[in-house]
Amino acid sequence: MRRIFLIPFLANLAYQATALEPYTGLPPILPPRFPFGFGKDITGGGRPNKTNTYLVENMLDLRTVLSMTGPRTVYVKGEIFGNQVNETYSADCQWYIENSNVKQFNFTLYVQSLNATYVAEVKVAAAANEIIDGRNATELAALLPRMNGWRGTAQNSQKGYETINVKGNLTLIGWDRDAYLRGVGLIFNVQSNVIIRNLRMSSPRDCFPAPETYPGSWNARYDAVSAVTTTGMWLDGNIFEDGPSFVSPDPFLNGWLVDRYDGLFDVEDGSDNITFSHNIVANHHKSLLWGGGEKEGPRDIGKMHFTVFGNHFQNSMSRNPLMRFGTFYIINNLFENYNNKKPIFTKRSSIRQYFPSNRHISERYQPYFYFQ
Repeated sequence: MRRIFLIPFLANLAYQATALEPYTGLPPILPPRFPFGFGKDITGGGRPNKTNTYLVENMLDLRTVLSMTGPRTVYVKGEIFGNQVNETYSADCQWYIENSNVKQFNFTLYVQSLNATYVAEVKVAAAANEIIDGRNATELAALLPRMNGWRGTAQNSQKGYETINVKGNLTLIGWDRDAYLRGVGLIFNVQSNVIIRNLRMSSPRDCFPAPETYPGSWNARYDAVSAVTTTGMWLDGNIFEDGPSFVSPDPFLNGWLVDRYDGLFDVEDGSDNITFSHNIVANHHKSLLWGGGEKEGPRDIGKMHFTVFGNHFQNSMSRNPLMRFGTFYIINNLFENYNNKKPIFTKRSSIRQYFPSNRHISERYQPYFYFQ
């Protein structure tokens, strides 16, 4: 049973929060595995008991319990959608704009504002007091320079709903094979001691990504799991994916192909002691980024220890994983690709440990399956 109360939350919306009652029933049945490798000392939420164990079935309750401090065990039951605003409404991209401080933002105009030729045409039309693309050119010329700054505000509106700043000392477990965090971004920022098991996860679909290189390189914002300066994580028996098939970029104006997804599990800024085991990584473009960039080397060197064991990389196009400035044991993984092309691995600058006991297979047609 739970008690309901209202608090003001994001975008002046009355967000329905919940005071959860602890779960006192039987736990789900999981494979009898324990932390090992660099994550061997992780305890997560500790031993579940009648005061620190919760079962959640919606985004509101998930946010409440993951934001708690102190050791806790959380069971996820069923499918939870990241865009769930309250118990009756799920947001879309336009809703995030309308519930921000930049209600005039328009994603199409934002992309057009980056096109110098188009901006010049609008200025000429404005000087002639003409109409362009069905709009008053003078008004459009005033709007275009503001789109780039407004994009971040609109994006923050989405971020406030579809991501959760998660506290550590946590065990997060999917109840059964139907447990799915769809479009939920879990952010661990300066946290420690985290276990995530038996969950299916996909990253939020970014409504407002930034283009980088024409036609299909975009900088989307959200990961399914993000770890920043976080120590001690064990991710085991999960499914990280876009969905049952690869999600193609969205066709857009002038030949642009909008890629709205970022990483599945990204780690940076001196995080350490992480074991990634028995997971499926499937149908995604940029899967695992471990080490944010060359400039972060001083913060990462001496940390960033990873054990990567027994995972199945299936039709994962890149970052399987991409590794910088750390020690990585990559052992007994299966790499499967539909396009008859093996993943390519190189021993670059700071990869100190690499075990070639991994299996690569490439077949044009493979059945899609899960494992725990």
